[in-house]
Amino acid sequence: MRKVRRILSVICMLSLVLGAVPVFGAQKEPVAVIYYTNDIHGVYENMAKIKALAEKEDAILVDAGDAIQGSIATTLTKGQAMVDVMDAVDYDVQIPGNHEFDFGMDRFMEIDRLRDYVCVNLKTLDDGKLVMEPYKIIDADGDPSTEDDQIAFVGAVTPLTIGSTTPAFFQDENGDWAYTFLSDGTGEELYNAAQEAIDAAKNEGADYVICVGHLGEELGTNPYMSSDLIRNTVGFDALIDAHAHDIVEEKWVKDKNGEDVLMTQTGTKLAYVGRMEIASDGTISARLIDVATLTETDPEVQAVVDQIAEQINEVSLAVIADSEVALQFNDPVTGKRLIRHAETNLGDFITDAYRGVLGTEIGMANGGGIRANVEIGDVTNGDLIAVHPFGNTMCIAEVTGQQILDALEMGVMFYPGESGSFLQVSGLTYELHSYIPSGVKLSAEGDFLGVDGEYRVKNVMVGGEPMDVNKIYTLGSHNYLLQSGAYTMFNDAKILRDEIMPDNEALITYIKDNLGGVLKADGYENPYGAGRITVVDEAPVDASAKVTRGLAVKMLYELEMEESAATADAVRWAKENGIAAGYTDGTFGENDLVTRQQMATFLHKYAMYKGIDVSVGEDTNILSYDDFMEISDYAFPALQWACGSGIMKGRTDGTLDPRGTIIYSEAQWMIRNYEGM
Repeated sequence: MRKVRRILSVICMLSLVLGAVPVFGAQKEPVAVIYYTNDIHGVYENMAKIKALAEKEDAILVDAGDAIQGSIATTLTKGQAMVDVMDAVDYDVQIPGNHEFDFGMDRFMEIDRLRDYVCVNLKTLDDGKLVMEPYKIIDADGDPSTEDDQIAFVGAVTPLTIGSTTPAFFQDENGDWAYTFLSDGTGEELYNAAQEAIDAAKNEGADYVICVGHLGEELGTNPYMSSDLIRNTVGFDALIDAHAHDIVEEKWVKDKNGEDVLMTQTGTKLAYVGRMEIASDGTISARLIDVATLTETDPEVQAVVDQIAEQINEVSLAVIADSEVALQFNDPVTGKRLIRHAETNLGDFITDAYRGVLGTEIGMANGGGIRANVEIGDVTNGDLIAVHPFGNTMCIAEVTGQQILDALEMGVMFYPGESGSFLQVSGLTYELHSYIPSGVKLSAEGDFLGVDGEYRVKNVMVGGEPMDVNKIYTLGSHNYLLQSGAYTMFNDAKILRDEIMPDNEALITYIKDNLGGVLKADGYENPYGAGRITVVDEAPVDASAKVTRGLAVKMLYELEMEESAATADAVRWAKENGIAAGYTDGTFGENDLVTRQQMATFLHKYAMYKGIDVSVGEDTNILSYDDFMEISDYAFPALQWACGSGIMKGRTDGTLDPRGTIIYSEAQWMIRNYEGM
């Protein structure tokens, strides 16, 4: 095989400027052009543009999974709408993403019939056979009778699929596992299956081998990340990735032999389409095209799109409420997904709806099941179906406080990274002590096994009272959370009511019946939620612990902020406002211990920063202390003020001990005295 290298040419740069189709001029025609999509999640409206784009260059068309679920149309048709559109587009290669199975394995097999699907790691357990072919070889010019290059596409879906959809879908009528995604916990089974497919494809005549992987690079998914697969195999020329919703134009990862492999991903919901080119010299490049800039459409595909839109709009566009506030799925500042690692006002609203409609003490919703914002203004059926596109059904269960604690702990196991199991809550509050390493243990399928060590979740309050781990509480959620199997802590929970209504219908009902058709800002005005989840990033300080420079300025900064603060932020604030300067070498000495005179100086400068009169105490006779000669010149004004104001006092032995190291309880005593001046 030709060695794959990265070459940046003037022609490639011009193609970015001149539009979707590159200008080759005198250059040789490429061996092949591949257009690729991933994580479309049911956004079918622009698919006619993709067809027109690919046809213009007679390109190979590839999808990397999570296409048939995630929108109003796919929810109402259980995926059929997207299947019809993709059939019209005529994809050459597809792989299943984990959400291809959200309507059940039987439904997946029924509506997709495995057309053009490839996957190396979905097998039936009874006979060990692959459910679909591991790879597909496509002739570069579409004519197998010619001697053109052959391109093999090898499919791989995350082995964590069972834990990220409904595990029961992969079991038989006796509750025994019927399928496996090769989730051995080490990645070796996946790597070996992929390597076998690479070798077989080459033996069959493939000149290039491209992995189409629904794997991603999310924290906590190793050893099944796309980069893990590349590093543990030999022979991939490129990897078209999915699952993480990342926008990656070109990233280079070395394989097991040290060869560079191109990795690329288009984000989600068809915001971009990828264009990969295999040049005549064997080099491979990729770039992303903003779908909003495309103007040409394929009329046949557009006709299918229009027909689906007409059928869906009558239901989805019906206005059911008015919202005074934008409920956030993404961070409104960064635009990045927030719901899977932080409280949001959308999460608060959803769990309030669960609790309000079901009449339970607690409401819980996993972040992975929440998929869209709710904007200010008219709220339609479609808006709320888009928030909850999976069609899970609501349940009420009796659970113990310990089961609640375990569920919360599982939710924060990958924090600050994302996790679909991160729980939004109503009726309870808790602290997440992120400095404690997660002790959650999972099975190879991603099921909860237990907690080894200290819990990160602390101080859980239910209804304003400390939660009792032995007490029974009523919990309102959906069948995925309470009965799917991944949250094994709920396996023996008593289900009081089952299949009450779809989860999106619970949201609709709550707005109509409980809120009078108006989603008011009161209580939901903060996009980052109402403070139900408090993150504690640093361990509590022992009263007898010696104070460092970093801790000293953090204590003062928290006076300013009136809340817990990060040390790095406090250091930056202290330097910017002249409260604590760094050293001449540019460092701050964050871990250096603080003396009593230094603490007094920090407080003195903080008081001046706050505009407080520090002349009080100038007449204090600090020379009366036995050790006054040890006072540094810079500290005299601060000590005069601190001692004269009652903020600081000498030791019982008649000394001031200015150079003695101060402990936390002393520093806190000084700060309290300052506050009481």
